[in-house]
Amino acid sequence: MKCKYYTVKYYNVNGGSPLRVTEYLCLLKMRDSQMKIKVCTALFNNGLQGSMFTDDCPVAVSNRWEECPFYEEEE
Repeated sequence: MKCKYYTVKYYNVNGGSPLRVTEYLCLLKMRDSQMKIKVCTALFNNGLQGSMFTDDCPVAVSNRWEECPFYEEEE
């Protein structure tokens, strides 16, 4: 089960460092500011989004896809 608006971004910290950072992102939030506000507000009201206004997908880490009001299954 995975949302079609979900993507993962990997990058190394400090260029060649072995430390690798993983970001779990919501493509809907990245669409534009108005959509970001709409998604963050809905997720916050459902107890899924923290107080931070980010592009992160809080549902991906917890794997609570069915609780996200914007979830659409990846085809």
